[in-house]
Amino acid sequence: MENDIEKYKKDLQNLLEKHNRLNLQDEPFNVFTTLRQAHDERYLHSRFISSILNPKPKQNGKHGLGNYPLEVFLKKIGSQFECTNETEIKPNPDDNWSEEKNIDIFIDNLKHKNNKEEYCANRAIIIENKIYAKDQDEQLHRYYNNKVREKENDSSRIEVYYLTLDRHKPSDNSLGETLKVEGNDHNRIKTVRCIDYATEIKNWLDEVSKTSGASNFLKSAIEQYLALVTKLTCDLKYNKELTDFVCENWKNWENTAKIVRNENNNYPQKEYEILREDFKHVYWHVVTDFLEKLYENLIGEGLEIEIEKPIHESITEIVHRKKRKPFKYSFNNGWVLQADEHRIGNVFFIGYGYNPKSKQWNRIHYIKDDNNELLVDLWDCLNDETKGTKTIETILKNNDSIIEQYAEFVKKELEKFGTKK
Repeated sequence: MENDIEKYKKDLQNLLEKHNRLNLQDEPFNVFTTLRQAHDERYLHSRFISSILNPKPKQNGKHGLGNYPLEVFLKKIGSQFECTNETEIKPNPDDNWSEEKNIDIFIDNLKHKNNKEEYCANRAIIIENKIYAKDQDEQLHRYYNNKVREKENDSSRIEVYYLTLDRHKPSDNSLGETLKVEGNDHNRIKTVRCIDYATEIKNWLDEVSKTSGASNFLKSAIEQYLALVTKLTCDLKYNKELTDFVCENWKNWENTAKIVRNENNNYPQKEYEILREDFKHVYWHVVTDFLEKLYENLIGEGLEIEIEKPIHESITEIVHRKKRKPFKYSFNNGWVLQADEHRIGNVFFIGYGYNPKSKQWNRIHYIKDDNNELLVDLWDCLNDETKGTKTIETILKNNDSIIEQYAEFVKKELEKFGTKK
């Protein structure tokens, strides 16, 4: 009969083999990841996609294919948009790569011919591009309604697409009262269509690169970009499945913690080396989930909260950009819940009345577990992932009680101090 560690090792090996992690070699040179972070939605992905889509000779990076890439793309996503000589795409280099009012990719017809060969109202496509970032407050709702107002309420001529790695749906908050997701029976006037990198983007670029007019330079660029897309989509699925595996049961977690800490150097096998390297993804998935549940609990209590940026974006900045002040909730009485570099490390705490000169808070309350231990030191975990095992263990054991503790604390402080003037 297998013991726990043998079963654990077999299950871990099967997971790594499923995602080809055991056979991975160092990634070859890729110009995109040399110049930008792999997950950079705005400056890497949206710009590259829009540059290939753009049919205008001065703006298209000289791909030399005219309308062809755009026409193929429209077909792949099932769009009713008709490409004309007046089609414009943002961002583009002639406009300093600026976005169209924060829309990631915007395709617009200044003129459109109907069946009678007469010019009629504008048509437009809004593409919201999400790699790791979460939706902003009423994001798609705002983009769509702004364009409806500009185009004299001709909503039928505006298409909205939501581009992600895994084809997940936008949040209800982003959709607002106007939009709905394809297939959902909401009494709303406009449908958002979900597309993804592994299907529509990959199939589109494959076809563009195979056309006879594509230069070797363009083919090479597309090949490198698609290699990046493949890595991103595979990594996303793997990280989620690895997190589920680690947190599936307490035995799995205990074995993982021992391996990650490499106690007495007893775990030299390749699969364990890979687990130690990839454990950071498990850690940040668990922390993100904890923070989102905490936020939902506080909102559910009717508390008014402002967030500087979506939780997922904040955590991404901690992990990939190593920012020291990445996370902050602001309550309506001046209290904040945040992760910040403090005298004892970059930790989660609730504070009130920060003094910039003394760099101290008038009142402070650290997030602790049921044993009065600090929940997490974020900065130390960046430098040494093994320190994250304690954080995950604390969250797995005390998740609900910690959330309840802090929701109750915030409510009491709001009642005590009242609303900030």
